[in-house]
Amino acid sequence: MAQHEASPWSARIGNGTGKTRVSIALCKLLTNNNWVKNVLFLADRTELVGQARSNYENLLPSESMTSLSDDDEPDLEARFVFSTYQTMINYINDANTKFSIGHFDLIIIDEAHRSVFGKYKAIFDYFDSLLIGLTATPRDEIDKNTFRLLELENEPNFEYNFEEAVKDGYLVPYKAKLHHSKIINNGIKYDDLTSEQRDELEKVWDYEKMLKGIDPNKEYHRDIEGNEIFRYLINDDTIDNVLSELMENGLKIRSGEDIGKTIIFAIIISMLKESWSGFIRSILTVELIIAN
Repeated sequence: MAQHEASPWSARIGNGTGKTRVSIALCKLLTNNNWVKNVLFLADRTELVGQARSNYENLLPSESMTSLSDDDEPDLEARFVFSTYQTMINYINDANTKFSIGHFDLIIIDEAHRSVFGKYKAIFDYFDSLLIGLTATPRDEIDKNTFRLLELENEPNFEYNFEEAVKDGYLVPYKAKLHHSKIINNGIKYDDLTSEQRDELEKVWDYEKMLKGIDPNKEYHRDIEGNEIFRYLINDDTIDNVLSELMENGLKIRSGEDIGKTIIFAIIISMLKESWSGFIRSILTVELIIAN
């Protein structure tokens, strides 16, 4: 397979059904037939890079591998190179870069619906290689189009969705439990606040008066919309209520003694880590995944 004749390829595979395993099988097939020699695996977080490398090493133990993001002295001659986008950008922007345009025969893009646009697209413009994109949720926005990046007509080459995985017994259907917060749904109504609560907002009003050029001595207040909570204002009581709901009604394991693996989608990761992480990690005996 001549490299310049190969077309990019996309696999839309449901979460939990084995995107990384599919990419490993493809690499084994291509390397065994001498169609590719050097492979680059890209992900947007060091944790994902590490997980991918571990899986590759487990299933392809005879191949040489290195991580540009983690290894103190990466082996730039390794056949399988793992990296975050930012680390690879730094390598190719180096005037003395060790990677030529044709160094990699295959680039695997993990979670190809995010982080591959904007400045990181320069990676794919630089290397002349076959591209394989892996994602459960491709994007087709005008300025962020996974299919256009892979030169496809809004359809992946291969798809194995959540419904098929459930039918085949690889996954089980989920049950959504909705828990609402009055503040997040309705915001904060100034007229409903106590005098103590109004005093707590005085710094916010002073800040807004400064931004809007309002006389500091002029009376000023307003209602806070629900979508401003945790984007503009952080409410500790709401955080505590969410944690309490998790502890009381979250997924239980070991006969209900412990909380199971939990994914928390947070608007502000730094706030979550500071306010929640220590407490959560002290009460959970399983992995906590923090994502935004």
